[in-house]
Amino acid sequence: MQLPYAHLNLWRNPFGTPPAEDIAQLLVLPNLSPLIASISKALKTLDKKIIIQFMGECGRGKSSHMRALHAHFSDAPYLYFPEPGLNHPDIPTPRLPKSAKLLFLDESQRIPWFTRQRLFAQKNTSLILATHKDHRKEFSLKHKSVTHIDVGELSPQTLRQIIEKRIQWAALKTPNLTITDELVHDLITLYQDDLRGMLGTLYELVQSMTHPGPIPLPSQHKHLLAPHSRHLKDRLLNP
Repeated sequence: MQLPYAHLNLWRNPFGTPPAEDIAQLLVLPNLSPLIASISKALKTLDKKIIIQFMGECGRGKSSHMRALHAHFSDAPYLYFPEPGLNHPDIPTPRLPKSAKLLFLDESQRIPWFTRQRLFAQKNTSLILATHKDHRKEFSLKHKSVTHIDVGELSPQTLRQIIEKRIQWAALKTPNLTITDELVHDLITLYQDDLRGMLGTLYELVQSMTHPGPIPLPSQHKHLLAPHSRHLKDRLLNP
Protein backbone atom coordinates (compact mmCIF):
# COMPACT_ATOMS: atom_id res chain seq x y z
CA MET A 1 0.00 0.00 0.00
CA GLN A 2 1.49 3.32 -1.10
CA LEU A 3 1.44 6.28 1.25
CA PRO A 4 -0.74 9.14 -0.07
CA TYR A 5 2.21 11.58 -0.11
CA ALA A 6 4.90 9.17 -1.31
CA HIS A 7 5.03 10.97 -4.67
CA LEU A 8 6.38 13.98 -2.72
CA ASN A 9 8.71 11.81 -0.62
CA LEU A 10 6.58 12.49 2.46
CA TRP A 11 4.85 10.19 4.92
CA ARG A 12 2.23 12.86 5.64
CA ASN A 13 1.34 16.46 4.83
CA PRO A 14 3.91 18.54 6.78
CA PHE A 15 1.44 21.30 7.56
CA GLY A 16 -1.37 19.35 9.16
CA THR A 17 -1.82 19.12 12.93
CA PRO A 18 1.08 17.08 14.33
CA PRO A 19 0.65 14.51 17.10
CA ALA A 20 1.04 16.04 20.57
CA GLU A 21 4.32 14.17 21.16
CA ASP A 22 5.88 15.77 18.03
CA ILE A 23 4.91 19.39 18.67
CA ALA A 24 7.99 20.27 20.73
CA GLN A 25 10.45 19.31 17.99
CA LEU A 26 8.62 21.53 15.47
CA LEU A 27 8.71 24.71 17.52
CA VAL A 28 10.91 27.63 16.50
CA LEU A 29 10.99 29.92 19.53
CA PRO A 30 13.20 32.70 20.87
CA ASN A 31 15.61 31.97 23.70
CA LEU A 32 13.45 31.16 26.74
CA SER A 33 16.38 30.64 29.12
CA PRO A 34 15.92 33.99 30.97
CA LEU A 35 12.25 33.17 31.63
CA ILE A 36 13.10 29.65 32.77
CA ALA A 37 15.70 31.07 35.16
CA SER A 38 13.22 33.64 36.53
CA ILE A 39 10.56 31.00 37.14
CA SER A 40 13.06 28.66 38.81
CA LYS A 41 14.21 31.47 41.13
CA ALA A 42 10.63 32.36 42.04
CA LEU A 43 9.85 28.75 42.92
CA LYS A 44 12.85 28.59 45.25
CA THR A 45 12.17 31.93 46.99
CA LEU A 46 9.26 32.10 49.43
CA ASP A 47 8.57 35.83 49.07
CA LYS A 48 9.20 36.08 45.29
CA LYS A 49 6.49 35.29 42.78
CA ILE A 50 6.50 35.91 39.05
CA ILE A 51 3.77 36.69 36.51
CA ILE A 52 4.49 36.23 32.81
CA GLN A 53 1.88 37.20 30.23
CA PHE A 54 2.06 36.09 26.58
CA MET A 55 -0.40 38.18 24.58
CA GLY A 56 -1.40 38.02 20.94
CA GLU A 57 -4.12 37.06 18.49
CA CYS A 58 -5.13 33.49 17.63
CA GLY A 59 -2.52 31.45 15.79
CA ARG A 60 0.47 33.59 16.77
CA GLY A 61 2.20 31.09 19.08
CA LYS A 62 1.08 31.97 22.60
CA SER A 63 0.33 28.37 23.51
CA SER A 64 3.56 27.22 21.86
CA HIS A 65 5.56 29.51 24.14
CA MET A 66 3.56 28.30 27.14
CA ARG A 67 4.07 24.62 26.36
CA ALA A 68 7.77 25.12 25.75
CA LEU A 69 8.07 26.64 29.23
CA HIS A 70 5.82 24.00 30.74
CA ALA A 71 8.19 21.30 29.47
CA HIS A 72 10.68 22.61 32.08
CA PHE A 73 8.06 22.72 34.87
CA SER A 74 5.90 19.72 34.00
CA ASP A 75 4.73 19.20 37.58
CA ALA A 76 2.83 22.50 37.47
CA PRO A 77 -0.84 22.36 36.37
CA TYR A 78 -1.45 23.44 32.75
CA LEU A 79 -5.05 24.60 32.44
CA TYR A 80 -6.73 25.38 29.10
CA PHE A 81 -10.00 27.34 29.22
CA PRO A 82 -12.37 26.61 26.30
CA GLU A 83 -14.60 29.30 24.86
CA PRO A 84 -17.74 29.77 27.02
CA GLY A 85 -21.03 28.74 25.47
CA LEU A 86 -19.53 26.25 23.03
CA ASN A 87 -19.86 22.51 23.45
CA HIS A 88 -16.45 21.01 24.16
CA PRO A 89 -17.17 17.43 25.26
CA ASP A 90 -13.49 16.55 25.01
CA ILE A 91 -12.24 19.79 26.64
CA PRO A 92 -13.94 20.27 30.02
CA THR A 93 -13.57 23.58 31.80
CA PRO A 94 -10.74 22.98 34.26
CA ARG A 95 -11.01 23.32 38.00
CA LEU A 96 -8.51 25.64 39.61
CA PRO A 97 -6.40 23.93 42.27
CA LYS A 98 -6.84 25.25 45.79
CA SER A 99 -3.12 25.87 46.10
CA ALA A 100 -0.21 25.73 43.66
CA LYS A 101 3.23 27.31 43.50
CA LEU A 102 2.99 27.70 39.71
CA LEU A 103 0.04 27.71 37.30
CA PHE A 104 -0.05 27.80 33.50
CA LEU A 105 -3.32 29.40 32.32
CA ASP A 106 -4.03 29.12 28.59
CA GLU A 107 -6.72 31.54 27.29
CA SER A 108 -6.86 33.24 30.68
CA GLN A 109 -9.21 35.95 29.36
CA ARG A 110 -11.94 33.26 29.37
CA ILE A 111 -11.72 32.71 33.12
CA PRO A 112 -14.86 34.26 34.72
CA TRP A 113 -14.09 37.75 36.04
CA PHE A 114 -14.70 37.07 39.74
CA THR A 115 -12.69 33.84 39.60
CA ARG A 116 -9.89 35.64 37.78
CA GLN A 117 -9.72 38.42 40.36
CA ARG A 118 -9.54 35.91 43.20
CA LEU A 119 -6.86 33.95 41.38
CA PHE A 120 -4.79 37.02 40.49
CA ALA A 121 -4.89 38.12 44.11
CA GLN A 122 -3.23 34.97 45.40
CA LYS A 123 0.10 35.75 47.08
CA ASN A 124 1.75 32.36 46.90
CA THR A 125 1.26 31.45 43.24
CA SER A 126 3.36 32.33 40.21
CA LEU A 127 1.32 32.60 36.99
CA ILE A 128 2.18 32.03 33.32
CA LEU A 129 -0.62 33.30 31.09
CA ALA A 130 -1.57 33.08 27.42
CA THR A 131 -4.22 35.67 26.67
CA HIS A 132 -5.88 37.87 24.06
CA LYS A 133 -6.61 40.46 26.76
CA ASP A 134 -4.00 42.54 28.55
CA HIS A 135 -4.27 41.75 32.27
CA ARG A 136 -1.64 44.27 33.41
CA LYS A 137 -4.20 46.76 34.76
CA GLU A 138 -5.89 44.00 36.78
CA PHE A 139 -2.54 43.07 38.31
CA SER A 140 -1.49 46.67 38.92
CA LEU A 141 -4.61 47.20 41.04
CA LYS A 142 -3.28 44.37 43.17
CA HIS A 143 0.20 45.95 43.25
CA LYS A 144 1.72 43.17 41.16
CA SER A 145 4.16 43.58 38.27
CA VAL A 146 3.94 41.58 35.07
CA THR A 147 6.52 40.45 32.53
CA HIS A 148 4.61 41.18 29.32
CA ILE A 149 5.57 39.52 26.02
CA ASP A 150 3.82 40.35 22.75
CA VAL A 151 3.68 37.25 20.55
CA GLY A 152 3.25 37.76 16.85
CA GLU A 153 6.27 39.18 15.07
CA LEU A 154 7.36 36.71 12.41
CA SER A 155 10.52 37.37 10.43
CA PRO A 156 11.18 35.76 7.02
CA GLN A 157 14.08 33.82 8.58
CA THR A 158 11.89 32.40 11.34
CA LEU A 159 9.11 31.49 8.92
CA ARG A 160 11.58 29.68 6.67
CA GLN A 161 12.87 27.74 9.70
CA ILE A 162 9.34 26.73 10.65
CA ILE A 163 8.57 25.49 7.13
CA GLU A 164 11.88 23.64 6.85
CA LYS A 165 11.37 21.88 10.19
CA ARG A 166 7.92 20.75 9.11
CA ILE A 167 9.17 19.35 5.80
CA GLN A 168 12.11 17.54 7.40
CA TRP A 169 9.78 16.04 10.02
CA ALA A 170 7.39 14.69 7.37
CA ALA A 171 10.02 13.51 4.87
CA LEU A 172 10.54 9.81 4.10
CA LYS A 173 14.11 10.38 2.96
CA THR A 174 15.73 13.54 1.62
CA PRO A 175 12.99 16.20 1.42
CA ASN A 176 11.88 16.94 -2.13
CA LEU A 177 9.90 20.10 -1.42
CA THR A 178 11.74 23.39 -1.80
CA ILE A 179 11.03 26.78 -0.27
CA THR A 180 11.60 29.86 -2.40
CA ASP A 181 12.11 33.39 -1.16
CA GLU A 182 8.99 34.27 -3.17
CA LEU A 183 6.94 31.78 -1.14
CA VAL A 184 8.09 33.26 2.18
CA HIS A 185 7.44 36.80 0.93
CA ASP A 186 3.99 35.82 -0.38
CA LEU A 187 2.94 34.26 2.92
CA ILE A 188 4.05 37.25 5.00
CA THR A 189 2.42 39.70 2.56
CA LEU A 190 -0.89 37.85 2.74
CA TYR A 191 -0.93 36.79 6.38
CA GLN A 192 1.49 39.13 8.17
CA ASP A 193 1.95 37.39 11.56
CA ASP A 194 -0.87 34.82 11.28
CA LEU A 195 1.13 31.59 11.38
CA ARG A 196 -1.98 29.43 11.68
CA GLY A 197 -3.35 30.91 8.47
CA MET A 198 -0.02 30.33 6.72
CA LEU A 199 0.09 26.68 7.79
CA GLY A 200 -3.49 26.19 6.62
CA THR A 201 -2.67 27.53 3.18
CA LEU A 202 0.59 25.56 2.98
CA TYR A 203 -1.41 22.41 3.78
CA GLU A 204 -3.74 23.08 0.83
CA LEU A 205 -0.85 23.95 -1.49
CA VAL A 206 0.93 20.67 -0.71
CA GLN A 207 -2.35 18.78 -1.19
CA SER A 208 -2.50 20.21 -4.71
CA MET A 209 1.04 19.18 -5.69
CA THR A 210 1.44 16.25 -8.10
CA HIS A 211 5.25 16.07 -8.16
CA PRO A 212 8.23 17.25 -6.06
CA GLY A 213 9.63 20.74 -6.40
CA PRO A 214 8.97 24.24 -5.13
CA ILE A 215 5.83 24.75 -3.07
CA PRO A 216 3.48 26.86 -5.25
CA LEU A 217 2.98 30.55 -4.52
CA PRO A 218 -0.25 31.19 -2.62
CA SER A 219 -0.91 34.41 -4.53
CA GLN A 220 -1.22 32.31 -7.68
CA HIS A 221 -3.68 29.86 -6.08
CA LYS A 222 -6.08 32.14 -4.21
CA HIS A 223 -8.79 29.47 -4.08
CA LEU A 224 -6.51 27.54 -1.67
CA LEU A 225 -6.00 30.39 0.81
CA ALA A 226 -7.02 29.87 4.41
CA PRO A 227 -10.27 31.87 4.68
CA HIS A 228 -10.31 32.65 8.42
CA SER A 229 -7.44 35.15 8.57
CA ARG A 230 -8.38 38.75 9.38
CA HIS A 231 -5.15 39.96 7.75
CA LEU A 232 -5.94 37.99 4.58
CA LYS A 233 -9.41 39.50 4.36
CA ASP A 234 -7.89 42.98 4.62
CA ARG A 235 -5.34 42.17 1.92
CA LEU A 236 -7.90 40.81 -0.54
CA LEU A 237 -10.30 43.72 0.01
CA ASN A 238 -7.53 46.34 -0.16
CA PRO A 239 -4.80 44.96 -2.44
